[in-house]
Order: sequence, then structure tokens, then C-alpha cells
Amino acid sequence: MTGYTLDHKAQSFTFLECCYLDWGVQVGTSSRSNVPNDPDVFFILVTGNTGDTNADGTFAIRKLANNDPSCPAGSRGVVIYLAVRNLDYETITQYKLILQVVNTQNARVDEQVLVAIEDVNDIPPLLQPFDGAITENSPPILITTIKAIDKDASPQFRNLVYSFDEADVNPDVKTKFSLSPNGQLRTLMPLDREDKNKYMIPVHVTDGDHNRTSMYWITVQDINDVPPQFDENLGVYEVEVPEDKAVGKNTGIVLKVIDPDVVNHNDFQIITGNQQRKFSIDSTTGEVTVASKLNYDDPVRDRNFTMLVRLSDGANQMAETYITIVVINVNDLQPVFDKSSYSFTVTENIQSMMDPDLPPDVDQNIQYYLAGNERINFTIHATTGKLSIVGSFIVNFKALSAALEEKQWMGGLPAGEKMCLDREAATRGSMTIYPRAKDDGGDGFDADPPAVTINIIDENDNHPFIQSPDNSYTSFMENMEPNTVDSVIIQLADWDTEEHGCPCTLVLDSSASADSDKFVVEEVVGENSRFSIKPRVVLDREAQKVYQLPFRTTDREGVNGIRYLTVEVGDMNDSPMTDGESTIQVYNYLGQFPKMVIGTVYVTDLDDYDTADKVFEIDPTTSLEVDTWFDVDYNSGEITMLKDTPSGTYLLSVKVEDKFRNEVAIGSVTIKVVDLTEEALMQSGSFKVEGYSSTTLLQQQDVSSFVFLWPCSGRVVSGRVEGTWESGWHMADQSVLEIVGSFWESGGFLEPPMSRYPYGKNPELVLTDLQAAVTGTSLYEKLKVAIGTIHQIPPENVDIFSLRDVGNDVDVRYNCHKPRYPHFTSATLNGLMLTFLSKVNTNLGVKISRVNLDRCLYEDVPEYPCGTINGGITSCQQTLKPNMTSPLLVAGETVTMVGVDITDEYDCNCGILEPLPSVCYDGYCLNGGKCIADNDTLTCECPVPSKEDYGPRCEMLSARFERGYAWYEPPKVCENSTIFMSFQTKEKNGILMYSGPTVTRPWMTYPRDFVYVVLNNWMLETYMELGTGTVSISIPLEKSIHRTFDYYISWNQLGITFEVINCSGNSSAGANTHCKKTVPLLGGGDASHLLNLLAPLQLGGMAAMPSFQQLAKSYEWSMTPPNIDPFLGCVLELRHKDYLYDLNSTDYGKNTYKPCDAPTQAKVIMGKQSIVIIVVSLLCLIMLVLLILCLARRNQKTISYPELDGIVKETIGSTDIEGFGEKDMTQYDLKLLRVGPDGYLFNDRDGKRLPDVADDTLQKRKAPIALMPEGLSIGDFIDDNIKKVDKDPSDFDDVRHYCYEGDAMSIASLSSIGSGGSTDSNETFDYKNDWGHRFEKLNDIYKRGSDEEDDSDFEFNVPKQRKRVSLPPPISDTSPATSPVDKPVTTSRPTEEPTVTFSGSGSEGGERPAPRATTEAFNPVSPYDEVGGEESWC
Repeated sequence: MTGYTLDHKAQSFTFLECCYLDWGVQVGTSSRSNVPNDPDVFFILVTGNTGDTNADGTFAIRKLANNDPSCPAGSRGVVIYLAVRNLDYETITQYKLILQVVNTQNARVDEQVLVAIEDVNDIPPLLQPFDGAITENSPPILITTIKAIDKDASPQFRNLVYSFDEADVNPDVKTKFSLSPNGQLRTLMPLDREDKNKYMIPVHVTDGDHNRTSMYWITVQDINDVPPQFDENLGVYEVEVPEDKAVGKNTGIVLKVIDPDVVNHNDFQIITGNQQRKFSIDSTTGEVTVASKLNYDDPVRDRNFTMLVRLSDGANQMAETYITIVVINVNDLQPVFDKSSYSFTVTENIQSMMDPDLPPDVDQNIQYYLAGNERINFTIHATTGKLSIVGSFIVNFKALSAALEEKQWMGGLPAGEKMCLDREAATRGSMTIYPRAKDDGGDGFDADPPAVTINIIDENDNHPFIQSPDNSYTSFMENMEPNTVDSVIIQLADWDTEEHGCPCTLVLDSSASADSDKFVVEEVVGENSRFSIKPRVVLDREAQKVYQLPFRTTDREGVNGIRYLTVEVGDMNDSPMTDGESTIQVYNYLGQFPKMVIGTVYVTDLDDYDTADKVFEIDPTTSLEVDTWFDVDYNSGEITMLKDTPSGTYLLSVKVEDKFRNEVAIGSVTIKVVDLTEEALMQSGSFKVEGYSSTTLLQQQDVSSFVFLWPCSGRVVSGRVEGTWESGWHMADQSVLEIVGSFWESGGFLEPPMSRYPYGKNPELVLTDLQAAVTGTSLYEKLKVAIGTIHQIPPENVDIFSLRDVGNDVDVRYNCHKPRYPHFTSATLNGLMLTFLSKVNTNLGVKISRVNLDRCLYEDVPEYPCGTINGGITSCQQTLKPNMTSPLLVAGETVTMVGVDITDEYDCNCGILEPLPSVCYDGYCLNGGKCIADNDTLTCECPVPSKEDYGPRCEMLSARFERGYAWYEPPKVCENSTIFMSFQTKEKNGILMYSGPTVTRPWMTYPRDFVYVVLNNWMLETYMELGTGTVSISIPLEKSIHRTFDYYISWNQLGITFEVINCSGNSSAGANTHCKKTVPLLGGGDASHLLNLLAPLQLGGMAAMPSFQQLAKSYEWSMTPPNIDPFLGCVLELRHKDYLYDLNSTDYGKNTYKPCDAPTQAKVIMGKQSIVIIVVSLLCLIMLVLLILCLARRNQKTISYPELDGIVKETIGSTDIEGFGEKDMTQYDLKLLRVGPDGYLFNDRDGKRLPDVADDTLQKRKAPIALMPEGLSIGDFIDDNIKKVDKDPSDFDDVRHYCYEGDAMSIASLSSIGSGGSTDSNETFDYKNDWGHRFEKLNDIYKRGSDEEDDSDFEFNVPKQRKRVSLPPPISDTSPATSPVDKPVTTSRPTEEPTVTFSGSGSEGGERPAPRATTEAFNPVSPYDEVGGEESWC
């Protein structure tokens, strides 16, 4: 390239790799330009694309001065230097730089500059971690060769030398290991793991310039080289084992082995002493277990075992030891009866005693008993084994009747009821029972029961029964002529043996006289004990549906009695159908009920079985919303509610058409859908109504209740009752007999004579009518009203959402709520129902036999859900499980309830029944807390600013009680329970807690348990009853109102413990020994240890309830707790086991504030001085207002006419009836007094013309112009008096407009206003004296003496007069235009039918009949154009 001359060719240069930026290491070069007179040149160091071409800017250039001595004259120079970072020989060994030279003419030339990098020893060696191993007892051997890493590139820098780190190596390592310079690590002798199992080797390495150290671990691996030994001190080699120890169970032998070896193959064996291989030993672990059933009673082998056990580890000498197992005797043999079977013969219906002499007459501590069903007829002595026949029994006929009504009576007595020994109830005249026996006082083993056969000798104690028709039931169709009806055959039979039984006879009993004329009963000729029955008359089902025909049946020996035949009248569609109304209440749980049938359409129709003749269609009047959510089946009338139907009230109108009768009716169904929440169900109250079914609960008529006492001389066989009776029977009325008769089916009878005796007095049938039949509201609705009354809410806020039939009773579950408030808690519902139970039973005439259906509360009854096999009891929790897919439907005739089918489930523990949730849901955090989910764990963010007042789920921890109380859920039934409370008191006395009975015993199984904690003169006292005796514990407290007290109550099978933490306030040693006390349970081994609390837990005090003296007497407590005043202070925390109480979860209490520091409600207390100040201030204010009004009135200018005062105090009305409105009654518009002769109002701003009532121009007559004195304005006069009247509301007079003056009129009447007068008179009108003809009557009234009163207050006789028509009298034919001024218009009352003569321009005079009389008032101020023609406005 031309244009410059490079003085020095660039060559290769060398840099040390450790050189730093601009660190005195640089390369210079120069160049000269060939441009004449322009020596300047410029240098550019070109940046390449790779690291070795300066891509990272490792090198840079710096221009030298023009006169730099290092450059030739006339040339320019530049220096290349290290600019960015250290050089690394291990990365780049040589750089290839491009230097570009440019002159002023932009001529360029490139020159390559090679920069070589020189390596230095700059990287230290790196030792890798190493864990090695060597087997113990190995000869000297190479363990490993240590290899360090050195990244220097030059070989001379990678010469590494290894050695022990002298600073850390110990002599033991040097003795046992060697490390050569080349890194070989060796052992110098055999190593013993039992001596030391691990060595730390410190290793040092150097490359001449750098040093590094590291630790190497050498593990000595084990070999089985030590023989095992048995540890006689730590092992268990002698044990006692009960003979009933289960096979496979551990005996308790512990074989402790000493063997330092890790690697071994232990093998345990029983060498000698294991007779019959009763035991086995695990070869690996040495566990000794029972191999086969032990038997202490085998005196040869199974009492003591001494066995030699040998242990081998597979490589060394074996170890041996002896173990001893002593077998202990237990009660494992059942007692044995002397015989395997017994046989006895007795006569039926006779009470007798027999001694089968079952076991030997030796006291062997054996208890005898019978199975449940066998106890109906027999008893056995518990210790002697004597077998007896029982006597009389009691039958609840109400339960039987319910079964009969449901067609479920299949014979036999209800469970648990006794009867006399009856041959006919036995199979082939004999009975077999199986007595049981247990040794060990009844706690041991059962004996194999023998078969005891009792042969029963028959006696003629039964009268014949109806064998057919089945179930003593038949039917005949209604409206059928008797000669077209087929007879029904009645076949008699007898349970007694043949010599006592049939042939039998049958006749209608005299008690059926009312029905005897309706049926014909004849004996079938040639047939034994067969009779036929058929109607004698045409039967009508609508008149009577069922006949209970009493037949007297007699056997061959004359034994007779009553049997009932039920005859039902078949139904025909012969009754008219009319409209009907019904109600369906749907409780839709969580709004998730599926599409379902909720009831049927109801119309009024006496026919029962005519649905097939009807069709059902939704009436068009039904709203679209109702039609959207509900369907009606065309053929059956079933109403279907669709899924997701919103809550609300729906009116469904259904057109029902009877195709057979061609009738149409409307069935109006009111459907009330309520969304039932989970809270409403879980916080529900419950009770049991005795003797009702869910269906009868919805019926509009209550059912009578009867209780029967049956003597032993009667008998019950497969539901048939018989007996003989004394004379002198009577029955109160026929209806009772019919009801009793309905209780029995085939063979049932009531044998007269029958007497009414007090229940249980004489051995006769007693009928106790507990409740008269009541027609009206269903018991379901009555219960709602009663519950609403208890809680002071309307019945529509009571939700009875579950009716479940249980036997002959119905279980009711309900909840209550107030608008915008949560549902009531179950503690409040059940607690208040208990309080008012007696009143509810009395008012409703029912028997609520149990409140709170939680079976966990009744540990002493057989149905307790958590009893153990050996008769013990455990913890118990109830859980309500709603059926989400199959709701509960209970249908009455006009009322249907669709509720929730709830199942009670019981868990026999006290822990959390379900796993903790991992997803937030409504209600997890209480009291407005916010749920937060983090890693499947839920936490609650509680309201501020008082977070210290809340628990983990925002439970309110504290509450302040100011001599009040609050109700909470009682503690659950738990074993090993603990109650903890923290409190601070302001007084030395107070009730802290009570939970137990709040009423005297309402039923026999009501729990007697209670817990009662009080502060009594700084003594903290606890009273507790667990069912077997009341205990009391007391602990003295520090007399301080400034500290917090914490106490615990714990109870279990061992006793009750009461503890107050630091009760004395002195924390020194031994100062609080009296702060904890324990007492045993009363009752010994049979003592109950469960606390069964049915009533609410009451804190701070107690609601109104019977005294403790009454409760102690009722529940037979062994101690009467003291009565203490309510608590004044704070409860800071309450727990039962792991359950933390939310003290804000109460809805029944008094003078309770949450949390403890909550403000008290303000109370205003006024003293006498305050009242005086308030009264004086009010009086001053009133006087000030009166003064202002007076001043304002003085400044108002008024027009006064004293001579006319009292004239115009009238109210104007409009009527045609004379005398109407004479009394002061109502204000009216007085504008009619302001009408001028031209028909317009004076001072009227609207300028509208009034109707003809005020327009005399229609009559072509003019009123005389009144001449008023100077300065007097009628308009101002009237306006002023209107204002006066408006301000005087207590004095309203009436002015009435009448068309003509009547005779014999009250002087208070104003009807003469319509009097005629000259319309053309021009005389001066004297407003005081000369009123003119038109106002003569008015003038006469007001000119009377001052002693007369206004209006109707005058006292004189007013003759009666007949009602007049509403038209005015005839008007003179004389035209007003031609009538003289002084000629009055004559008016008189017509004596005949009045006529009206109309005259005026454009019309001729004439008469027309008066229109029909009317008494309607006419509005005189109605629009003018509404007044027809020229008729008078009257």
C-alpha cells in the first residue's frame, strides 16, 4: 500500500499470563506517512470475532507523542498494552492482533501482531473428597492412590508430592497407615473394627509453589469374628402367662444379646423343655410367642415350662441360656349342667314353681339367666336356678292400633311385654327354653344350655275365632242391590284341643244393633262352623266406610266371646267433586334436592278410589314461574318439583276433570320451598312424640289414645285377646267400643262385661281416654305454634323438617330462626323445650316422651350405641347424616311435608371424626374471621384490633358476666375427660359453671349427671354426679381480684381430680400442695365414669329453674349443692379436652358481654334535680314560642265584624235528605258562600264558573243586590271567617243546601236556603234585619233567644216525617220576566207525586214525573258541564 512507510515491522511479542491491566507491559511501533508535508498517520487495533483476535478487548493501543524519542524522526508511534483482564495461558496461548494504519488520505494498511503468552505456576492442586473402606483383619494392603488435580498446562508445574498433614495427623494413623509421595495410601497392619471402626487421614499435596490439605475417611468393615453372649442383666428370662393367652401373642420373654459384630446371622432355637411345642421362637429376633392353646388344667404339661434357648451367629461359638414360662390359671371352663335336657308338665294359665335341680346343690358362684323372649313366660332364680312361670302382663293397645292401621299386625305382642303361659301360643302344646348359666358370679363363661321342654295341658280358655276370611276382613261394593251381591263365607275355628273346640256357632252380638239390620248372617247348611254374610240393604261408602261387626262365637262347651269382622264398603265414583286447597312444605337441604314427586293435587271429593277417572292439567291462571319449576302428571295428579327450584312460595292451580262424572274442579296447591342450610340441620333440636306416626301428625284430626291393662286370666295369642269378666259391665258410649274394636283383627274381641276402673286397680280391662278427638289444625301446625311461642317468634320461622317413624312414635327434628339472624343453637332449642315440656304436653294433649334424641346421653339403657361386649361403656359421639338423594316425604290429606331423611350415626370415640380440611369453606373461621389456605393447612385471620381475644379458628376466648348467664353446648360424652377454665373474679362468690338437669325428672331414663363449679367465699368448689353418687371437692384460692385463676377438672375410671394452678399465689416450693385433690368415684366397681349432660352448659349463672333441693330429691342425688349468687367477672378461656369453646356462640343469655373488655350498655339514671331542670326548660321553651306567636299576630291586620260573629260557622255539604249533617262532623269547602249573582266566586284567581247550583241565571231569576254599608266587603268578610273556622277545629257547624223548605223541620235545619224570593227586587237590602224572602227561614233561626243552643243541641220534639224525593217543589208558571217584584214565588210541600215545571227561553212550560228518589249526595262543585240540562243540582 502506498501513502505511508512502516519503520518497524511488527513482530511476535511475549506476555506473562499473570500480567495485569496496563501493568508496564507494552509493545511499541511507529510508522511514517508518504504524503508530502503531511507525516501524520493514525492507528486502529481491529477487534476480531474470537478471543484470540481480541474479541474481548483484551488489548488496546495508546498513541505516542509526535516527538517521542522511541520513534524515528518524522514518524508516528503507538503502544499496544493489556487493557482488560488477566491473561490465562490455559485458555489462550497466543493472540493474533491486527493493527491498521491510516494516513490523512485514508490510505490503509493492516499489519498482524502476534502476542505469545508465557505460562506460569498459578493454579494450586485440588484434592478430591474420598471415603474409603477396608475389611477388618486384612493384611497390609493398598487402600487407594490419591490423585490431586492441577490445571496448569506446563508439565513442570504439575509435579505433585503427597504426604500426611503434619499439623493434623495423629500417631495412631502414622502407626497403621503410610502415604508415599506419589499418593499411595496403605495399611501397615491388620485393623480391628471392634477396636476402631473409622479413621481420619489428613492428606497434604504440593506442586512446589502451592499447598493443599484434605481429610480422607477410611471405614473398617465388619466381619463376623466375635461370638455372641446373652445379657443376663438387661434380658427377661422368666415370665408368667395366663392360660387364655391367644396363639401368636408375645409371652414377654426378652432375650438380650451382646454381639459387637454388625454382620452376623443370628439363629435362635429352643433346644429342650418345649413340651408339645406350646411355644415358638422367632429365629431372627428371639421373640417367644404362644404356638398352641395353653391349658392350665392339664396338670402334666401346661403349667411350667423351662426351656433351653441356643443362639448361633453362624461363624463363632454358640451361646445358650434358660427361659422359664409359668402358665397362670384363668376362668376358662364353662359350667356344666347335670343334664342336657329336662321335661316338665304344667297347666296353662296357672302360676307354679318348679325346681329342675339343674346344677349340684353346691355354691359354685354361678349365675342363671334366660334369653329375652323366654322371660315373657318364665323367670329363673339368679343363684338357685329355680324356674318359675310369670303372671300378668301389660299391653299398650295404642301401639297395637297403630300397627293395625298400617296393616302391619302379624300377630304376637310388642317386644318386651309379658303374657301368661298359653298352650295355644306354643307349638303343639309344648314350649322349649334354654336356661343359661355363667360362672365367676356372672362374669365368667357360659354353660352349654340344656333344653327344657314344658308340656302344657290344655284347658278350654278360648272361644272360637274367625279363621276366614283372612285377617277377619271382607268388603262389599257400594250402591249394589243386595240380591246382586255374592255372600262371603265365615269359617270358625278354635285354638283349644278338639274336645274343647268346634263345632261352633256365630251370631251378631247385641252391641251391633245399629248395624244388624244392614247385614244378613246365615249358617251354611251341612257345613261345620261355616256361615255366610251379605248386605241386607244398599250400602253407601260416603255414609260409612267401614263396619266393625261384633260376633258372639261359642264352642261346644259354651265358652263364648266377641270376635270382630271388619267389613269395608267398596268405593264407586258417585260423589260430586269441588274445588280443594292443599299445602306442600318443602325443606330443600342445601338446595340440592333432585327432581322429585312432592305430593298430589287435592280436590274435595268423598270418593277415595276414583283417581283413575280423573285427569290433571295445570290451569292457565298459574304463573309462568310456577309452571317453570313444577309439573303435574296428567293421569295421577302427582306434582313434581324440578331440581334447583328457588326458595319461595308458589301457588299452583290445577284443573281436575272427572271424565266419569263430567265434572271440573280446581285444586289450589300452595307450595312453600325453604332452602335448609347445613347450620339449620346441625344445630337442630329434636324430640319424640309418643303414640303418633308422621302421617297422623299431619292429619287435621287428632287421634284418641288408650292404654289397656289386661289381666292374667285373659290371653294374647297371635294378636288375639280373650278372657272372662265379672258382671256389671258398662261402656260409656258406642264410639269408644268401635274404636276399641278397630284395634283387633282376626279373632280379636272385647268380652263384656267391662268396667271402667282406675288404671292398674282391678284385674279388668281399663280404657283410659287420654285425649278427646279434636277436629281442626294438625298437630304439625300446633307444634310450630307452640315452638314459636317458646322462642317468641312467629310460626313461619319454625322449620320442622324431619318426621321419622320409629316404632309407634315419631322423631321430630326442627330449627328456629329470626330474619337476618343465625339459626338458634341446639342447646337453646333443646334446653327451652325441656323447660316448657310440661306446658307443651298439656296444651297440645300429647306426650313428648324425650327431648334431644342423642342416644349417647343414655348409658344405662340397652340401646346405648357404645357398649362393650363385657358390659362396659365407652365414649360416644352423634353425627347427623342427611340423605342428599332421597328426601323424606310425609303426606296427609291436605298437608304434605317434604323434609330431610336424617340418619343418626355414632362413633365410640371423642376425637375429631373427620380429617382436618385443606380447603377453605364458609364457617371454618368463626366470628367474621378470614380463612387462609397455605400448603394444605388452614389458618384464620381474625378481626382486629383485638386478635388476642381469639383462638386458632377465631373462637371468642373471653366473656364478661355481670351477674347474668349464657347457654352453650354441653360437653360430649367422653372417657378420660378434662374441663379447663381460666377466669378472673370481682367478688368472692359466684357461679362459674353448671350443666345438668334444669327440670325435675321428665322421664325415667333422664340422666341425673351434673357438674357444678362455684366460688364460695374464696373457696373454689366442684360438685359432680356421674350417676352413682355426688362428690364434692373444694380448694381455697388467693383472695385477689387482680389475678387470673386456672383450674382443671379431670375424671376417669379411677376418680375425679380437681386442680387450681398456683391457687395460693405463692410459687415457693411446697406452698401449693393443697391446690390439687383427687377423690374416688362412688359406687365401687360399678361406678359410672361418663358425664351425660342433656341440658345446656350454663356459664356465669343459671336461668330460672327448680331449686337444687327439688332437683336433688327428684334425681336422688346424695348431696344437695349450695345456691350461690351469679358471677361477676370474666371467663378468659374454656376447653373440654381438645375442644375450645367459642364464647360468642350463645344465643340465650343475660348480662353477658363478649369479649371481656367489651363496653357495657349505657344506662341513664336521672335524679330529682335533673327532672326539675328538664321540666323548667320545657316550660320556658313553651312560653317563648307563645310570646313569638302573640307578637306575630299583633302585627297582622284583620277585619272584624262583631255584629256578624257566630253567623257563619257552618260547613257546607250536599244532600237530598233533610236533616243530613246537622251535627258538627266534617269540614267542607266554604267557597259556595262566595258565589256572586253571575255565578263566579269573589276574589277567585282561577276565574272558573261554578255549576248551576250557584247560578240563578238558569232559573232566569236574579238575586237582589245587597246594599252593603260603606267600607264593608263580603269577600273580605267571608275570607276572614274562613280563616277563623280553620283555626278552630273543635267547633264545626254544618250548612246544608236543600231544594225546598220542609214542614215540621228542626229549627236547626238550614233547608230553607232554597226559599224563593223576588228576583227583580230593587229594594235596599238591610243585611242586619231585612234578609229578604230568600233568607227568611235563616233569619228566623238566628233571631231566636240567646238561651237556645246551636244545631242539634236544641231540646224540643221534632215530628217524624217521611222521606222525600230529591227534586224541588213545582215552580210557578209565571215567567220570571213578567213576575212582579213583590209577588213571591210560592213554595209548598207536595202532597202527591211531585212534578217539576221548567220554564225559560226557548222552552215551554210543562210537567214531567219526578225521577226515582235517591239518597246520594250531589257534589255542588263538580264541573259545570257534568250537570245535565237545566235540572236543579239537588
